[in-house]
Amino acid sequence: DRLGAEAAGDPLVPFHWDIDAASRWAIAHGETDLAHDLATGVGAFHHLVGTVTPGRERIDEALALPGGDPARRIQAMRWQIALLLCELRLPAAAAAIARAGELIDGHGGRRERTELRAFEAQLALCQGDLDAAARANDGVYEEALRHGERLTAAYGAWTRGMVERMRGNPGAAVEHFAAACELAAALPEAAAAAGREHEAAAACTQTLATAPERPLGERSTFLLHEAALAAARCGDLERAGELAGAALTGARRDPVSIGPWHAPAARGDV
Repeated sequence: DRLGAEAAGDPLVPFHWDIDAASRWAIAHGETDLAHDLATGVGAFHHLVGTVTPGRERIDEALALPGGDPARRIQAMRWQIALLLCELRLPAAAAAIARAGELIDGHGGRRERTELRAFEAQLALCQGDLDAAARANDGVYEEALRHGERLTAAYGAWTRGMVERMRGNPGAAVEHFAAACELAAALPEAAAAAGREHEAAAACTQTLATAPERPLGERSTFLLHEAALAAARCGDLERAGELAGAALTGARRDPVSIGPWHAPAARGDV
């Protein structure tokens, strides 16, 4: 697995309309295995660009088909859970995790179980239960990294960072977010909280540069908010104003409900 700008959906960008059309055809014709494969691709693409709901809806349609190869169904469920968490549809995410757990118990392996634990930790984090998040996440980073599963390892490191930050330990959070590498949208906030302003600004710059032409939905609006704050704290108010304005532009096409508040917050903070 690769991270950030080279995430799982990246190779699909030139072909996503074709994959979308093929996915619709497979679902309409009851081709379960093909529908699962193509919906997984559609979901990966929409997760990458931030337009999460269309990807999740397509996976829902594919998973409603009966039968099929359990391994293909597990892969589709993997992206369904990830997209539901992005939408903050927590009861639906919990139900999807439970369904995936039942299927993985019979047809999955170590990799699928480790990843499911990472999702369970993220769900607990979204629910505000830091202790449950830490328990579910225990060992995820090490286990995934040991077997070369970098994306799952990054989720594990990110979750550790969020737990530490929410417990009031921004210095420890910085180290975990740094380990998460390209999942750097959280690093600037923690670095700033630790008083490492220039490190926060550099992390924002690096992350924004990974995909300057790609719409990233709420992740872009959030990142622009953090970048504006980082620039302001470093004394560059002109740059901060430009970034806050960009956050406002991004929020107007933001497909996720939690994103738009970042734009007025950025302007107010600057």
